[in-house]
Amino acid sequence: MQMLKMTERIKSQEEMDDIRRLVSKYFADKAQAEVDRLWDLGVINEEVIEQWKHEHMRTPLPSLWQVDGARSGGFAIRPPEYKDL
Repeated sequence: MQMLKMTERIKSQEEMDDIRRLVSKYFADKAQAEVDRLWDLGVINEEVIEQWKHEHMRTPLPSLWQVDGARSGGFAIRPPEYKDL
């Protein structure tokens, strides 16, 4: 909630861009720290990374998402829980 209140004081697009960069860097640093921790524990290593290069973890589109051709003359792809909207 405090973060939302803080945005009321932003006076320019440049300030907003700076804040976005800071928040992005914060989360990127947290992710990197976790990857480093997993590396130190041996959970991730060169062999695991090499295996990831060959994995195909995609789920086929039709099984997860519905395609709606009635919107704006084009197609909209939405998750199944929104099919009735």
